[in-house]
Amino acid sequence: MSTTVKGKARIYACGGAGINIGKKLEQFRGTSEVGVTDLDITYIDTSRSNLDATVSGDYCYLLDGLDGSGKIRRDNYHAISENTRKILQSFKPLDVNIVISSGSGGSGSVIAPSLVTELLENDHNVIVIVIGSSDSRIDIDNTLKTLKSYDAISQKRERPVVAAYFQNSAETPRSKVDDSIVSVLFSLTTLFSRENKELDTRDLYNFLNYHRVTSFKPKLVGLTVHIGDVPTDSISDVISVASVVVDETSLNFIPEYRCVGYLSEQVSADIAKNMPMHFLTHNDSFAAVAELLTEKLDSLDKIQKARIESKPVISSKDVIADDGMVL
Repeated sequence: MSTTVKGKARIYACGGAGINIGKKLEQFRGTSEVGVTDLDITYIDTSRSNLDATVSGDYCYLLDGLDGSGKIRRDNYHAISENTRKILQSFKPLDVNIVISSGSGGSGSVIAPSLVTELLENDHNVIVIVIGSSDSRIDIDNTLKTLKSYDAISQKRERPVVAAYFQNSAETPRSKVDDSIVSVLFSLTTLFSRENKELDTRDLYNFLNYHRVTSFKPKLVGLTVHIGDVPTDSISDVISVASVVVDETSLNFIPEYRCVGYLSEQVSADIAKNMPMHFLTHNDSFAAVAELLTEKLDSLDKIQKARIESKPVISSKDVIADDGMVL
Protein backbone atom coordinates (compact mmCIF):
# COMPACT_ATOMS: atom_id res chain seq x y z
CA MET A 1 0.00 0.00 0.00
CA SER A 2 1.30 3.41 -0.96
CA THR A 3 1.01 5.98 1.78
CA THR A 4 1.33 8.80 -0.75
CA VAL A 5 -2.20 8.31 -2.10
CA LYS A 6 -4.77 9.78 0.26
CA GLY A 7 -8.12 8.00 0.35
CA LYS A 8 -11.13 9.95 -0.90
CA ALA A 9 -14.75 9.51 0.21
CA ARG A 10 -17.82 10.72 -1.65
CA ILE A 11 -20.99 11.22 0.38
CA TYR A 12 -24.15 11.27 -1.70
CA ALA A 13 -26.62 13.08 0.58
CA CYS A 14 -30.05 12.25 -0.84
CA GLY A 15 -33.33 13.97 0.02
CA GLY A 16 -34.04 15.96 3.16
CA ALA A 17 -32.61 13.54 5.72
CA GLY A 18 -29.43 12.94 3.73
CA ILE A 19 -28.92 16.65 3.15
CA ASN A 20 -29.33 17.45 6.84
CA ILE A 21 -26.62 14.91 7.70
CA GLY A 22 -24.35 16.13 4.93
CA LYS A 23 -24.50 19.72 6.15
CA LYS A 24 -23.14 18.60 9.53
CA LEU A 25 -19.95 17.52 7.71
CA GLU A 26 -19.58 20.53 5.44
CA GLN A 27 -16.98 22.11 7.75
CA PHE A 28 -14.57 19.27 6.88
CA ARG A 29 -14.69 19.82 3.12
CA GLY A 30 -11.27 20.80 1.79
CA THR A 31 -9.42 19.80 4.94
CA SER A 32 -6.81 17.06 4.97
CA GLU A 33 -5.74 15.13 8.04
CA VAL A 34 -3.53 12.09 8.50
CA GLY A 35 -5.54 8.95 9.11
CA VAL A 36 -8.83 10.02 7.50
CA THR A 37 -10.08 10.32 3.93
CA ASP A 38 -10.57 13.59 2.14
CA LEU A 39 -14.31 14.26 2.14
CA ASP A 40 -16.49 15.38 -0.75
CA ILE A 41 -20.21 15.84 -0.15
CA THR A 42 -22.84 15.93 -2.90
CA TYR A 43 -26.42 17.02 -2.25
CA ILE A 44 -29.20 15.57 -4.41
CA ASP A 45 -32.91 16.34 -4.17
CA THR A 46 -36.12 17.08 -6.05
CA SER A 47 -36.70 20.29 -4.06
CA ARG A 48 -34.72 23.29 -2.84
CA SER A 49 -36.57 23.33 0.49
CA ASN A 50 -33.83 21.40 2.31
CA LEU A 51 -30.96 23.52 0.98
CA ASP A 52 -29.76 26.86 2.34
CA ALA A 53 -26.92 29.35 2.01
CA THR A 54 -24.52 27.05 3.87
CA VAL A 55 -24.33 24.79 0.82
CA SER A 56 -22.81 25.98 -2.45
CA GLY A 57 -24.76 25.23 -5.60
CA ASP A 58 -21.55 23.73 -7.00
CA TYR A 59 -22.10 20.72 -4.76
CA CYS A 60 -25.80 20.21 -5.54
CA TYR A 61 -27.81 18.31 -8.13
CA LEU A 62 -31.45 19.37 -8.26
CA LEU A 63 -33.77 17.58 -10.65
CA ASP A 64 -35.28 20.12 -13.04
CA GLY A 65 -39.01 20.70 -13.03
CA LEU A 66 -39.72 18.89 -9.76
CA ASP A 67 -40.70 20.24 -6.37
CA GLY A 68 -40.54 17.36 -3.92
CA SER A 69 -42.34 14.04 -3.82
CA GLY A 70 -44.62 14.49 -0.81
CA LYS A 71 -43.64 11.02 0.44
CA ILE A 72 -45.08 9.38 -2.70
CA ARG A 73 -42.13 7.31 -3.93
CA ARG A 74 -43.57 6.50 -7.35
CA ASP A 75 -44.30 10.13 -8.34
CA ASN A 76 -40.75 11.07 -9.34
CA TYR A 77 -39.30 7.58 -9.87
CA HIS A 78 -38.91 7.88 -13.64
CA ALA A 79 -37.38 11.36 -13.52
CA ILE A 80 -34.93 10.23 -10.84
CA SER A 81 -34.03 7.06 -12.71
CA GLU A 82 -33.39 9.02 -15.92
CA ASN A 83 -31.01 11.36 -14.07
CA THR A 84 -29.00 8.76 -12.14
CA ARG A 85 -26.16 8.45 -14.63
CA LYS A 86 -26.04 12.22 -15.07
CA ILE A 87 -25.64 12.62 -11.31
CA LEU A 88 -22.70 10.19 -11.25
CA GLN A 89 -21.13 11.87 -14.27
CA SER A 90 -21.37 15.24 -12.56
CA PHE A 91 -20.14 13.96 -9.19
CA LYS A 92 -17.88 11.02 -9.92
CA PRO A 93 -17.49 8.10 -7.49
CA LEU A 94 -14.36 7.99 -5.33
CA ASP A 95 -12.55 5.32 -3.27
CA VAL A 96 -15.59 4.78 -1.07
CA ASN A 97 -19.08 6.07 -1.78
CA ILE A 98 -21.49 6.54 1.10
CA VAL A 99 -25.13 6.98 0.12
CA ILE A 100 -27.35 8.50 2.82
CA SER A 101 -31.13 8.94 2.83
CA SER A 102 -34.24 8.36 4.84
CA GLY A 103 -36.19 5.23 4.06
CA SER A 104 -39.51 6.95 4.69
CA GLY A 105 -39.46 9.97 2.37
CA GLY A 106 -40.55 10.21 -1.23
CA SER A 107 -37.39 11.53 -2.90
CA GLY A 108 -34.32 10.39 -0.95
CA SER A 109 -35.65 6.84 -0.66
CA VAL A 110 -35.75 6.62 -4.47
CA ILE A 111 -32.64 8.66 -5.31
CA ALA A 112 -30.41 6.63 -2.98
CA PRO A 113 -31.28 3.13 -4.27
CA SER A 114 -31.07 4.43 -7.86
CA LEU A 115 -27.52 5.60 -7.21
CA VAL A 116 -26.58 2.40 -5.39
CA THR A 117 -27.67 0.11 -8.21
CA GLU A 118 -25.64 2.13 -10.73
CA LEU A 119 -22.59 2.29 -8.46
CA LEU A 120 -22.65 -1.48 -7.91
CA GLU A 121 -23.11 -2.08 -11.62
CA ASN A 122 -19.85 -0.20 -12.16
CA ASP A 123 -17.99 -2.06 -9.40
CA HIS A 124 -17.55 0.81 -6.95
CA ASN A 125 -17.21 0.50 -3.18
CA VAL A 126 -20.61 1.44 -1.75
CA ILE A 127 -21.94 1.78 1.80
CA VAL A 128 -25.54 2.72 2.47
CA ILE A 129 -26.88 4.60 5.46
CA VAL A 130 -30.67 4.48 5.73
CA ILE A 131 -32.88 6.12 8.34
CA GLY A 132 -36.22 4.43 8.95
CA SER A 133 -39.35 5.79 10.59
CA SER A 134 -42.61 4.44 11.99
CA ASP A 135 -44.25 7.81 12.70
CA SER A 136 -47.09 7.15 10.25
CA ARG A 137 -48.42 4.40 8.02
CA ILE A 138 -46.82 5.89 4.92
CA ASP A 139 -43.49 6.21 6.76
CA ILE A 140 -43.58 2.51 7.66
CA ASP A 141 -44.64 1.47 4.16
CA ASN A 142 -41.95 3.59 2.49
CA THR A 143 -39.22 2.34 4.85
CA LEU A 144 -40.16 -1.27 4.16
CA LYS A 145 -40.23 -0.70 0.40
CA THR A 146 -36.85 1.04 0.54
CA LEU A 147 -35.28 -1.94 2.33
CA LYS A 148 -36.92 -4.34 -0.13
CA SER A 149 -35.51 -2.23 -2.97
CA TYR A 150 -31.98 -2.64 -1.63
CA ASP A 151 -32.43 -6.39 -1.28
CA ALA A 152 -33.79 -6.58 -4.84
CA ILE A 153 -30.87 -4.47 -6.11
CA SER A 154 -28.47 -6.91 -4.48
CA GLN A 155 -30.13 -9.80 -6.30
CA LYS A 156 -30.22 -7.96 -9.64
CA ARG A 157 -26.58 -6.87 -9.45
CA GLU A 158 -25.38 -10.04 -7.70
CA ARG A 159 -23.46 -7.85 -5.26
CA PRO A 160 -23.98 -7.27 -1.53
CA VAL A 161 -25.66 -4.07 -0.38
CA VAL A 162 -23.96 -3.16 2.91
CA ALA A 163 -26.16 -0.83 4.95
CA ALA A 164 -26.11 0.75 8.39
CA TYR A 165 -29.70 1.15 9.57
CA PHE A 166 -31.01 3.69 12.04
CA GLN A 167 -34.58 4.42 13.08
CA ASN A 168 -36.07 7.56 14.55
CA SER A 169 -38.25 6.84 17.56
CA ALA A 170 -39.28 8.23 20.94
CA GLU A 171 -36.32 6.41 22.51
CA THR A 172 -33.85 7.55 19.81
CA PRO A 173 -35.00 10.94 18.53
CA ARG A 174 -33.65 12.47 15.37
CA SER A 175 -30.86 14.40 17.15
CA LYS A 176 -29.42 11.20 18.65
CA VAL A 177 -29.75 9.32 15.36
CA ASP A 178 -27.95 12.13 13.54
CA ASP A 179 -25.11 12.03 16.08
CA SER A 180 -24.79 8.25 15.68
CA ILE A 181 -24.66 8.55 11.89
CA VAL A 182 -21.98 11.25 12.01
CA SER A 183 -19.93 9.01 14.31
CA VAL A 184 -20.21 6.10 11.84
CA LEU A 185 -19.22 8.37 8.97
CA PHE A 186 -16.08 9.56 10.74
CA SER A 187 -15.16 5.96 11.52
CA LEU A 188 -15.53 5.04 7.86
CA THR A 189 -13.21 7.88 6.86
CA THR A 190 -10.57 6.29 9.08
CA LEU A 191 -11.14 2.82 7.63
CA PHE A 192 -10.80 4.02 4.02
CA SER A 193 -7.97 6.52 4.59
CA ARG A 194 -5.44 4.38 2.67
CA GLU A 195 -2.99 5.24 5.45
CA ASN A 196 -3.54 2.19 7.65
CA LYS A 197 -0.52 -0.10 7.40
CA GLU A 198 -1.14 -3.60 5.95
CA LEU A 199 -4.69 -2.67 4.88
CA ASP A 200 -4.91 -2.23 1.12
CA THR A 201 -7.79 -1.36 -1.18
CA ARG A 202 -8.41 -5.00 -2.16
CA ASP A 203 -8.82 -5.97 1.49
CA LEU A 204 -11.61 -3.42 1.85
CA TYR A 205 -13.13 -4.40 -1.49
CA ASN A 206 -13.37 -7.98 -0.23
CA PHE A 207 -14.79 -6.81 3.10
CA LEU A 208 -17.71 -5.22 1.26
CA ASN A 209 -17.91 -7.88 -1.45
CA TYR A 210 -17.80 -10.69 1.08
CA HIS A 211 -19.29 -13.23 -1.36
CA ARG A 212 -15.85 -13.40 -3.00
CA VAL A 213 -14.15 -14.67 0.15
CA THR A 214 -16.86 -16.33 2.26
CA SER A 215 -19.65 -18.88 1.88
CA PHE A 216 -22.35 -16.18 2.16
CA LYS A 217 -24.33 -15.10 -0.89
CA PRO A 218 -24.96 -11.46 -1.87
CA LYS A 219 -27.92 -9.82 -0.16
CA LEU A 220 -28.85 -6.76 1.86
CA VAL A 221 -26.70 -7.00 5.00
CA GLY A 222 -26.22 -4.85 8.07
CA LEU A 223 -23.16 -2.82 9.01
CA THR A 224 -22.23 -2.00 12.59
CA VAL A 225 -19.23 -0.11 13.97
CA HIS A 226 -17.71 -0.89 17.37
CA ILE A 227 -15.10 1.08 19.26
CA GLY A 228 -13.21 -1.18 21.65
CA ASP A 229 -14.40 -4.75 22.21
CA VAL A 230 -17.21 -6.15 20.08
CA PRO A 231 -20.23 -6.92 22.32
CA THR A 232 -21.17 -10.59 22.61
CA ASP A 233 -24.69 -9.93 21.32
CA SER A 234 -23.23 -8.61 18.04
CA ILE A 235 -21.23 -11.64 16.95
CA SER A 236 -23.77 -14.38 16.18
CA ASP A 237 -24.41 -13.54 12.52
CA VAL A 238 -21.16 -11.82 11.46
CA ILE A 239 -20.00 -12.32 7.87
CA SER A 240 -16.90 -10.17 7.51
CA VAL A 241 -14.83 -7.86 9.71
CA ALA A 242 -12.52 -4.94 8.98
CA SER A 243 -10.46 -3.61 11.88
CA VAL A 244 -8.26 -0.59 12.46
CA VAL A 245 -5.98 -1.05 15.46
CA VAL A 246 -2.87 0.34 17.12
CA ASP A 247 -1.47 -3.03 18.19
CA GLU A 248 -2.34 -6.62 17.37
CA THR A 249 -5.91 -7.15 18.53
CA SER A 250 -7.72 -10.50 18.53
CA LEU A 251 -11.48 -10.94 18.46
CA ASN A 252 -13.47 -13.17 20.78
CA PHE A 253 -15.03 -14.88 17.74
CA ILE A 254 -13.86 -16.12 14.35
CA PRO A 255 -15.51 -14.59 11.26
CA GLU A 256 -15.17 -16.12 7.80
CA TYR A 257 -13.19 -13.06 6.65
CA ARG A 258 -11.22 -10.38 8.45
CA CYS A 259 -8.81 -7.69 7.33
CA VAL A 260 -6.75 -5.55 9.72
CA GLY A 261 -4.98 -2.22 9.33
CA TYR A 262 -2.56 -0.59 11.77
CA LEU A 263 -3.10 3.07 12.50
CA SER A 264 -0.43 5.51 11.40
CA GLU A 265 1.67 6.89 14.24
CA GLN A 266 1.14 10.36 12.82
CA VAL A 267 -2.60 10.55 13.50
CA SER A 268 -4.05 12.99 16.02
CA ALA A 269 -4.85 12.01 19.59
CA ASP A 270 -8.58 12.37 18.82
CA ILE A 271 -8.36 9.60 16.23
CA ALA A 272 -6.01 7.38 18.24
CA LYS A 273 -8.29 7.37 21.29
CA ASN A 274 -11.00 5.59 19.26
CA MET A 275 -8.91 2.46 18.74
CA PRO A 276 -9.44 -0.39 18.21
CA MET A 277 -12.20 0.12 15.67
CA HIS A 278 -14.16 -2.83 14.22
CA PHE A 279 -16.56 -2.82 11.27
CA LEU A 280 -18.88 -5.83 11.00
CA THR A 281 -21.24 -7.00 8.27
CA HIS A 282 -24.21 -9.01 9.54
CA ASN A 283 -26.20 -11.67 7.74
CA ASP A 284 -29.59 -11.38 9.47
CA SER A 285 -29.89 -7.70 10.40
CA PHE A 286 -32.78 -6.77 8.14
CA ALA A 287 -35.00 -9.81 8.50
CA ALA A 288 -36.01 -8.68 12.00
CA VAL A 289 -36.41 -5.04 10.90
CA ALA A 290 -38.64 -6.02 7.97
CA GLU A 291 -40.70 -8.35 10.15
CA LEU A 292 -41.34 -5.63 12.72
CA LEU A 293 -42.31 -3.09 10.06
CA THR A 294 -44.63 -5.63 8.42
CA GLU A 295 -46.29 -6.38 11.75
CA LYS A 296 -46.94 -2.66 12.28
CA LEU A 297 -48.44 -2.36 8.80
CA ASP A 298 -50.68 -5.41 9.37
CA SER A 299 -51.87 -3.95 12.67
CA LEU A 300 -52.73 -0.63 11.02
CA ASP A 301 -54.53 -2.45 8.18
CA LYS A 302 -56.72 -4.28 10.69
CA ILE A 303 -57.64 -1.00 12.36
CA GLN A 304 -58.44 0.52 8.97
CA LYS A 305 -60.72 -2.37 8.00
CA ALA A 306 -62.53 -2.20 11.32
CA ARG A 307 -63.12 1.54 11.06
CA ILE A 308 -66.73 2.64 10.65
CA GLU A 309 -67.19 5.50 8.23
CA SER A 310 -68.88 8.49 9.85
CA LYS A 311 -72.06 9.90 8.36
CA PRO A 312 -71.70 12.98 6.15
CA VAL A 313 -72.86 16.34 7.46
CA ILE A 314 -75.03 17.03 4.41
CA SER A 315 -78.30 15.18 3.80
CA SER A 316 -80.59 14.45 0.88
CA LYS A 317 -82.75 17.38 1.91
CA ASP A 318 -80.01 19.95 1.37
CA VAL A 319 -80.01 22.09 -1.77
CA ILE A 320 -76.52 22.05 -3.26
CA ALA A 321 -75.44 24.52 -5.97
CA ASP A 322 -73.11 23.54 -8.84
CA ASP A 323 -70.12 25.02 -7.01
CA GLY A 324 -70.89 22.97 -3.88
CA MET A 325 -72.53 25.76 -1.91
CA VAL A 326 -75.43 24.66 0.29
CA LEU A 327 -78.20 27.24 0.04
